[in-house]
Amino acid sequence: MSEPLGRSQHSQLLEELAESLDIPPGKYRQAVERYQAVGQWLAAPESSLHPFAPTIHPQGSFRLGTVIRPVRHHKDADYDYLVCELAIRPERIGPGELKNLVGDRLKTHATYRRLLSAAVTPVRASDDPAKPNRPKLR
Repeated sequence: MSEPLGRSQHSQLLEELAESLDIPPGKYRQAVERYQAVGQWLAAPESSLHPFAPTIHPQGSFRLGTVIRPVRHHKDADYDYLVCELAIRPERIGPGELKNLVGDRLKTHATYRRLLSAAVTPVRASDDPAKPNRPKLR
């Protein structure tokens, strides 16, 4: 019969569990570089989105600094979306037009064109008073 775990053993076990949820530093840097590159592509001076000052923000477990690995087809995966904010009033552009504007810009880049999927769906901004008039894409 095994002995019950002591306080320090519980602490060590919890530390190891927490570390297993952390995003490895290399993966974190790679993800940041990639989403910043998307933002730079959308905001480039030659982009039709340039006047709307697009910014990209992470959300989900990436924003929280943890990796959540749902089992999908017997593989570990973490699916986070990015939020694209544009400085444009919602009444100036409809959701479909906004989706097309962002999608058309992404399609002009070979890598983003290949990665683009139907998951890019326009969503209205939340009721956050700090950002009341910025549509978001998820």
